[in-house]
Amino acid sequence: MGQSPNIKPIQASYNDGITSRSQPVKLQITSTDLVIEATNGAVLDLWPIDRVHLVERPDIGSRIRLRYGHDRDDRITLDDNDDLNALQQLLPNLNQLTPGFHRHWRPILFWSAGTILSVLLVVLVMIPFASKLIVKNIPLHYEKVIGAAVLGQVINLFAKVESVSRDEIVCNNETTMPIIEQITENLSIFPGFPKDIKITVLNADMVNAFALPGGHIILLQGLLDFVESGDELSGVIAHEIAHIMKRHPLQSAIEDAGITALISLIVGDVSGAIVIAGLSSAYLTSAHSREDEREADRLGISMLKKAGINPKPMADFFVRLEKKEKEEKKWADVLDFLSTHPQSEERAKLSEKEAALDPSNTKRHSKISKEELQIIKSICPNKKKEEETNNQDPKIEEPRIEKPNIKEPIIEEPYKGKTDPYMDIGFLGPTRPTTAG
Repeated sequence: MGQSPNIKPIQASYNDGITSRSQPVKLQITSTDLVIEATNGAVLDLWPIDRVHLVERPDIGSRIRLRYGHDRDDRITLDDNDDLNALQQLLPNLNQLTPGFHRHWRPILFWSAGTILSVLLVVLVMIPFASKLIVKNIPLHYEKVIGAAVLGQVINLFAKVESVSRDEIVCNNETTMPIIEQITENLSIFPGFPKDIKITVLNADMVNAFALPGGHIILLQGLLDFVESGDELSGVIAHEIAHIMKRHPLQSAIEDAGITALISLIVGDVSGAIVIAGLSSAYLTSAHSREDEREADRLGISMLKKAGINPKPMADFFVRLEKKEKEEKKWADVLDFLSTHPQSEERAKLSEKEAALDPSNTKRHSKISKEELQIIKSICPNKKKEEETNNQDPKIEEPRIEKPNIKEPIIEEPYKGKTDPYMDIGFLGPTRPTTAG
């Protein structure tokens, strides 16, 4: 261990990082180590020259301090700052104040993976489990308050998507709504049927229907156009009522609020805007689990049978839906019966099986006539007809010129025997004014 040539011993003070006491030392630099010697010549420590760093950038009036690596507490303080020039020639990493990424990628990767797994655990396990417990302890009148708030958000969202007002997106025909409400009345004989079911129809083309907390059901015009019988529509409504009976919408609201609140916490959304937006958008994706959907299917079919409604048309509905899904894959993003819902083919088989168990089902007649179904389908204004009407050119009335109360001079007809320039402009141009006389 030889001393480096032309480098005299450097005077400094040394603190071992254990006690607060510092002691004077002498620094010797070899080809491999920085040697820390006590005044009596005893070697206190050896620091590899590639592990010696400045504690901070040199500043006027401050003493220069050295450290060993980036995770030890012992320090060296130079007596004379001018010795720094000599040290910089022999200590290759002296100016490296922070550790390089290559030294810390393992702990960074470890903690990042741990954070991601923790978030997934909270989202996929803890929040769903906690939501089921919370739902059981929420009174119905609080659920109605939550449902009214979510309903307003969903209406606002659809109005914004369709670029119309709230009043225009909601279809509230006084003649049609009693017919729709008659469907819920037919189903109400089922034991445990919830009170105050409220159905809202929105003028949107998506084939969709979903239940909200507090007994609210939303039907979209696209779904009404898609059903072919009153029994099919009764089946859809029975399915959504089954969700309400099992309080699935409230559980979904709590789960989505928890997840969006977690996202809000991560991104720093202190205003809670993400939580508010998440509650309404969640219902557009029908965020019920497959188990909840199967439970609602079975309960909905039992409700139909109790009301004397044949569940077989529901099988027909799902068969057509399955066919439509294959023909138009783009529907996969908007159909309420996709994503978390079981496959339509599976649901059709369940409806057919339940219908076959009771042969009398096939003899039952629909409680909603074809005429009533057509009235239901026309509850919303026809947007296509409105667009065609709005796109038609307005009729331009020819201006009327009052005949002046003076003798009119004889004027030669300027267009007599010539092409009328107004006729060359076309039907979008101005109309040739009439002449008085």
